[in-house]
Amino acid sequence: MTDSDNSSSPPCPAENAPFGWDTPVFGLTGGIGSGKSTVAQQLASLTRSLLVSADSLGRKALTLPHVQEAIVDRWGQSCFRRNGTLDRAKIASLVFGATPEAEQNRLFLESLTHPIISRNIDMEISRGRELGVDLILLDAPLLFEAGLDRICTAVIFVAASDRVREKRVQIRGWDPGELKNREKCQISLGEKEKKSQYVIDNNGSYERMREQVLLLFTKLMNSNKN
Repeated sequence: MTDSDNSSSPPCPAENAPFGWDTPVFGLTGGIGSGKSTVAQQLASLTRSLLVSADSLGRKALTLPHVQEAIVDRWGQSCFRRNGTLDRAKIASLVFGATPEAEQNRLFLESLTHPIISRNIDMEISRGRELGVDLILLDAPLLFEAGLDRICTAVIFVAASDRVREKRVQIRGWDPGELKNREKCQISLGEKEKKSQYVIDNNGSYERMREQVLLLFTKLMNSNKN
């Protein structure tokens, strides 16, 4: 595993990194704003891959009629804009806000969406194997929290400092402190890194990140041949 403070070190596997697989599933996780999706896209571009985004599947889950009906029953019609679309900022304030009800709100929303997301991830992985892709990439911020690491051949942790990540989410329009509020209910980043087999340091430039991705890809493919 790499030392995330040493950007000159290439990603490397833990001693027990599992290989010898057919259509491997590599999970990508890390802190909010660490650049998980960018790393996943870079890996996907190097070979025939299927990229599965848990966030994208989560957004789709929120469009399902029975999910939206449950949201209205709990929080009212104010969670929807005039055009009928879900107000994601409103939902975020309910589940990540600094209120006594936030945790229960989050657990309620997860009870609605997580089973749907998990089923769709399983379906996507089956589809990728039927298509005969070289590898499947699962981009899942809550990979360990949702127990999705159990279906992964190995997990890649994308590391970035709090300062770097704060800057990135501010570009998205997030308020100061929102990053910390969203991550307080997650497994610590240190624990996620320890549970992962590989680390990509994404504190630096795009070019440096891509260089590490290429090194990692070479290691993964060589491991598969042995």
